Amino acid sequence: MFIFSLGATALPPSIRFIKSESAYDLIFKQSARISFASLVAFGIADLMDVLIFVKLRNTLGKKALWLRNNISNFVSQFLDTFIFMTFAFYEVGLPLNLNMSFLLSLIIPYWGLKCGMSIIETPLVYVGVRWLRGNTIASVK
Repeated sequence: MFIFSLGATALPPSIRFIKSESAYDLIFKQSARISFASLVAFGIADLMDVLIFVKLRNTLGKKALWLRNNISNFVSQFLDTFIFMTFAFYEVGLPLNLNMSFLLSLIIPYWGLKCGMSIIETPLVYVGVRWLRGNTIASVK
């Protein structure tokens, strides 16, 4: 999507749509920016999620899977949300305080939603671990 969006704005406009070329370019340039922000945020956050989870596992051992899972998710989801929102929606022409006020109004609720989902999906982590180990839920007590 990122490469297509950049390519779409680089091509010359069709004569039929020359009047709407600026709107077309605006939409596709925003799409490229959002795609780039998403790729960068995803890559960094997922790497951090794994690193934090492994560090916690080395510290805590195999106990407290729920804690390791949620702490690594909370931290990595904050990074994901912060990086994505900043790259996608930071306005270069505005002062830092206005940008940060706007970005935090997006980051905090989205991060809160992601943390809530992490808590809700915690039982599914246990189900997945049991399934991967070849145990059924009924046989594990």
